[in-house]
Amino acid sequence: MPVFMVFDVLELGGKDLRGMPLRERRARLEKLVAGERTVLPTRRLAENGLEAWAEAVKLGYEGMVGKDPESKYIAGRTLQWLKVKQKGYREDARGFRR
Repeated sequence: MPVFMVFDVLELGGKDLRGMPLRERRARLEKLVAGERTVLPTRRLAENGLEAWAEAVKLGYEGMVGKDPESKYIAGRTLQWLKVKQKGYREDARGFRR
Protein backbone atom coordinates (compact mmCIF):
# COMPACT_ATOMS: atom_id res chain seq x y z
CA MET A 1 0.00 0.00 0.00
CA PRO A 2 1.60 3.32 -1.03
CA VAL A 3 2.09 6.10 1.51
CA PHE A 4 1.71 9.72 0.44
CA MET A 5 3.48 12.57 2.21
CA VAL A 6 1.69 15.94 2.32
CA PHE A 7 3.09 19.25 3.50
CA ASP A 8 0.31 21.78 3.08
CA VAL A 9 -3.43 22.15 2.58
CA LEU A 10 -4.61 24.97 0.31
CA GLU A 11 -8.35 24.33 0.31
CA LEU A 12 -10.60 22.55 2.75
CA GLY A 13 -14.35 22.08 2.54
CA GLY A 14 -14.54 24.52 -0.37
CA LYS A 15 -12.71 27.23 1.61
CA ASP A 16 -9.52 28.75 0.15
CA LEU A 17 -6.82 28.60 2.86
CA ARG A 18 -3.98 30.20 0.88
CA GLY A 19 -4.34 33.51 2.70
CA MET A 20 -3.84 31.86 6.09
CA PRO A 21 -0.39 31.60 7.72
CA LEU A 22 1.42 28.29 7.17
CA ARG A 23 1.22 27.59 10.92
CA GLU A 24 -2.60 27.54 10.72
CA ARG A 25 -2.74 25.58 7.46
CA ARG A 26 -0.36 22.99 8.94
CA ALA A 27 -2.56 22.60 12.04
CA ARG A 28 -5.59 21.98 9.81
CA LEU A 29 -3.61 19.51 7.72
CA GLU A 30 -2.49 17.53 10.77
CA LYS A 31 -6.06 17.37 12.07
CA LEU A 32 -7.33 16.32 8.62
CA VAL A 33 -4.93 13.35 8.26
CA ALA A 34 -4.83 12.29 11.94
CA GLY A 35 -5.22 8.52 12.10
CA GLU A 36 -4.63 8.00 8.38
CA ARG A 37 -2.22 5.23 7.36
CA THR A 38 -1.63 6.15 3.72
CA VAL A 39 -1.53 9.96 3.96
CA LEU A 40 0.98 11.43 6.39
CA PRO A 41 2.17 14.98 7.01
CA THR A 42 5.85 15.60 6.30
CA ARG A 43 8.03 15.42 9.36
CA ARG A 44 8.82 18.61 11.22
CA LEU A 45 12.44 19.24 12.14
CA ALA A 46 13.89 21.52 14.80
CA GLU A 47 13.00 25.20 14.41
CA ASN A 48 16.67 26.18 14.62
CA GLY A 49 18.07 25.86 11.09
CA LEU A 50 21.43 24.35 12.09
CA GLU A 51 19.76 21.81 14.38
CA ALA A 52 17.26 20.95 11.63
CA TRP A 53 20.07 20.46 9.11
CA ALA A 54 22.00 18.18 11.49
CA GLU A 55 18.83 16.14 12.00
CA ALA A 56 18.18 15.90 8.23
CA VAL A 57 21.76 14.72 7.60
CA LYS A 58 21.61 12.20 10.48
CA LEU A 59 18.35 10.75 9.13
CA GLY A 60 19.75 10.51 5.61
CA TYR A 61 17.25 12.93 4.07
CA GLU A 62 18.12 14.34 0.66
CA GLY A 63 17.59 17.80 2.10
CA MET A 64 15.03 19.99 3.77
CA VAL A 65 12.77 22.94 3.15
CA GLY A 66 12.69 25.82 5.62
CA LYS A 67 9.50 27.87 5.66
CA ASP A 68 8.36 30.95 7.53
CA PRO A 69 5.50 29.69 9.73
CA GLU A 70 3.69 33.01 9.35
CA SER A 71 3.87 33.03 5.53
CA LYS A 72 0.79 32.90 3.37
CA TYR A 73 0.79 30.60 0.34
CA ILE A 74 2.24 32.14 -2.82
CA ALA A 75 2.53 29.98 -5.95
CA GLY A 76 6.06 29.53 -7.30
CA ARG A 77 9.37 30.16 -5.62
CA THR A 78 9.47 32.94 -3.05
CA LEU A 79 11.73 34.22 -0.29
CA GLN A 80 9.26 32.72 2.21
CA TRP A 81 10.84 29.27 1.87
CA LEU A 82 14.26 27.84 1.17
CA LYS A 83 15.11 24.38 -0.18
CA VAL A 84 18.52 23.00 0.80
CA LYS A 85 19.79 19.62 -0.38
CA GLN A 86 22.81 17.55 0.54
CA LYS A 87 25.79 17.38 -1.76
CA GLY A 88 25.56 14.38 -4.05
CA TYR A 89 21.83 14.59 -4.65
CA ARG A 90 20.32 15.79 -7.90
CA GLU A 91 16.75 16.65 -8.73
CA ASP A 92 15.07 15.08 -11.73
CA ALA A 93 11.49 14.52 -12.86
CA ARG A 94 11.01 11.73 -10.30
CA GLY A 95 12.34 13.71 -7.33
CA PHE A 96 15.72 13.58 -5.67
CA ARG A 97 18.25 10.87 -6.49
CA ARG A 98 21.65 10.23 -4.95
